[in-house]
Amino acid sequence: MPLPDAYRWSDSADGSSHRYWNYGFVASVASDGATKIKLWDKREIHAKAGSTAQAKRFIERWIWAQTSPRAYECKQWRKRHFRPHRPISPKHEDASYASLYTTQASRRS
Repeated sequence: MPLPDAYRWSDSADGSSHRYWNYGFVASVASDGATKIKLWDKREIHAKAGSTAQAKRFIERWIWAQTSPRAYECKQWRKRHFRPHRPISPKHEDASYASLYTTQASRRS
């Protein structure tokens, strides 16, 4: 599962590494295995790995899981099937009660 060429590692002299995507910072790995993934909506994920290599593998797998075609299909499915319901407007409720009342009144007469 190789990532596109736009993703690349930049290794520092102190043992840390940074992951870039088209010159934008995506993730970093410290020399002790501490990882930081910066999400696109300004949140961050912090984790601790046993080694720098393990942390790099974790970051690559996480990026692949977020950008894979399967992740896109799941996102579209959730959008389609889990839409929030609109609240019924008071005007609509009044109209439904009025129509209910008129149908009951017309049955009585």
